Amino acid sequence: SWLEEYLQGYRGAVLVISHDRYFLDHVCGRMAELILGTVETYTGNYTEYLEKRAEVYEARMKAWQMQQKEIARQEAVIAMYRRFNREKSIRLARSREKRLEKIERLYNTAFPSDERAPFRILVRGAKKPNVNFFSCRDGDKWIGFLYTVNYLDISYVFYFAVDDDQRGKGYGTAILKAARKKYGGRRLFLAIEEVEKKYENYQQRVNRLRFYERAGFVRTGQKMQEANVIYDLMGIGGRVSNEEYRKLMISFGGLRMLLFTFKILDD
Repeated sequence: SWLEEYLQGYRGAVLVISHDRYFLDHVCGRMAELILGTVETYTGNYTEYLEKRAEVYEARMKAWQMQQKEIARQEAVIAMYRRFNREKSIRLARSREKRLEKIERLYNTAFPSDERAPFRILVRGAKKPNVNFFSCRDGDKWIGFLYTVNYLDISYVFYFAVDDDQRGKGYGTAILKAARKKYGGRRLFLAIEEVEKKYENYQQRVNRLRFYERAGFVRTGQKMQEANVIYDLMGIGGRVSNEEYRKLMISFGGLRMLLFTFKILDD
């Protein structure tokens, strides 16, 4: 038709919304799918888009199934420790429980409820090979914890907190500098509460910003949304795109992450 011929020869960009598959196959070279608040793009016409989308979904499902198998395996190992009536196994299980209880108490007090994922999700996620869950100590003294998620050349400081009794002693900066060394050569980034004067705890947010600046982090000029909370991004080694961040989070939480809002607003 004349419309198809016109669009095929048009050199600009055209956004097409249509239910006509034949028409889309003949005029479109790039498809966009809106799913759960996120836009995914595919190169090619409508038929090619359907084929590529099926491949993507199949790969995601396989990854999710592998993740569930690994979770079941780890839970079976813990159950085995409990079943074995051996002093060493019991001691290991109790030691792990006490350590996690201490971290969970700090986690629940250091972060507002709307910024916390369920703690059990963090514990399960820590079993994945791309997640690091560090319990930080200075000799026998427990300092805090650092939780990072890694994807390709990106490392995301998901959660970081220092015990109230150890704050102001330089431990926080020391832990972050150790993290910089461990993840050297990678893009390391974190999110802080949005630094805007409209918030009642504005000065507290400024102080937190200055703390991370002293540890070598700089503002990337980007904002990030997780659930209903807006954050400012800080990093070392370069900016992270929304697509990279999205894939990092899916690598952590699997396909269920598609049910939640998480995106970088200023890509």
